[in-house]
Amino acid sequence: MTGHLTRKSDVYSFGVVLFELLSGRRAVDTMLREEEWNLANWAKRCVKERRLNQVVSSHIKTQISSKCLKEFVQIARRCLKSSRKKRPTMADVVVALQQSLALQEHFNSAAQAAGSTGFTHKMQNLLFGSRHNSGDPETPSSTHDGLSEYSLRVFSYRDMKLATRNFSSRMLLGHGHYGEVFRGWLHKKTYCPSMSDSGLPVAIKRLYTHKFKPDMVKEEDFDAQRSEFRREVELLAKIGHRNIVKLLGYVDKENELLIITEYVTNGTLREHLDGVHGSYLDFVQRLEICIDIAHGLTYLHLYAGKQIIHRDIKSSNILLTERLKAIVADFGFATLGETDKTHVVTKVRGTVGYLDPEYMRTYELTSKSDVYSFGILLIEILTGRSPIEYKRPPEEKVTVTWASGKYKEGDITDLVDPQMKESLETEIFVNMLKLAFQCVAPTRADRPDINVVAEKLWAIRIDSLRNGRK
Repeated sequence: MTGHLTRKSDVYSFGVVLFELLSGRRAVDTMLREEEWNLANWAKRCVKERRLNQVVSSHIKTQISSKCLKEFVQIARRCLKSSRKKRPTMADVVVALQQSLALQEHFNSAAQAAGSTGFTHKMQNLLFGSRHNSGDPETPSSTHDGLSEYSLRVFSYRDMKLATRNFSSRMLLGHGHYGEVFRGWLHKKTYCPSMSDSGLPVAIKRLYTHKFKPDMVKEEDFDAQRSEFRREVELLAKIGHRNIVKLLGYVDKENELLIITEYVTNGTLREHLDGVHGSYLDFVQRLEICIDIAHGLTYLHLYAGKQIIHRDIKSSNILLTERLKAIVADFGFATLGETDKTHVVTKVRGTVGYLDPEYMRTYELTSKSDVYSFGILLIEILTGRSPIEYKRPPEEKVTVTWASGKYKEGDITDLVDPQMKESLETEIFVNMLKLAFQCVAPTRADRPDINVVAEKLWAIRIDSLRNGRK
């Protein structure tokens, strides 16, 4: 109408695409009645007149949840605002669509839907392309007493012993407070153990039990440990996102507790910051990794209108694919929903250096505790330093305190990881640092929600593109 072209013109077009997906109709179809020729105008009119059922294709009416539909339509309507100033940014749209998808996937879980089909599949491809953390339709599934609500494969302990070569040290990937993680090999179609180091690589987390680690786990504590194990399995079974590790199955047999997930081939974020793999991450790669992690956490925090709180966000729990896409892993401390003064946790969980000080002081857990940990992680990614470095001088041991002092003095030179100085964009670096300090505000009320953090990171990435970065 004006002849002026902006990015919001693409946003409008995307809104039309959303209604195409919902209705199955073309953007313009002169085979229909004249008042229905223009899809955008007709759809907006139907929504305004509360005739939404006419917009939804008959092929997906039974597949889409009412909550997801409401969110999805609101996104599309906002994109189609006549005034470009009233249209959202694409960063806003992505985050809103993730929330809508979370509502739809919860609906699928409640209905015990198998695999990604229909409208869910359309949304997954819209947001993520073909890769999505949902079950392989060819994968055999089974259930277990106490976990029967979710369609999961129950592996045999014997098969996992074979897959890991009897939990050989050669297959050991790492260990921590919870247990040890081994690489294993399975047949791609049958999921039976592969006797050659080929096929489908998987990560097998073997939790410490009194059977093989009696010095770490007492027999009388095993029931509580099994309860925590089942909570982790149930949480992972509910969720599916390209930036969240994919659960394949589990073993719950007598004194053995194993969780089997996808194997992410390129190590941890901390290893890459340390140059363990022979090269270091440049600035833009680090920025995109931050965006991936924020998207994963946004999905968790907006899950089905509730919140899954990870509680242990740190660089060693972030896995990287060959293309350096970030995957959030290790849900051993995760919990569904917040705590308050009427339901206070009895034990603080997490890793020193990343722990929310307000959570440590009050024992009240909220999603803002993850935001704090993410802020520490942002500082770690930008500086290359671990949250606590005991070999440093006293004033530099706690990285967030040292970085905050430098930032307030206006001296950021020492804050830049030397390994990425050549690729640094100073203004964007400062914007990321500013966002990190917002995340680590002492009180949770002063911290942004993670979806806001994701939007800001995406806007920072767009500024980077404007400056000529690819």
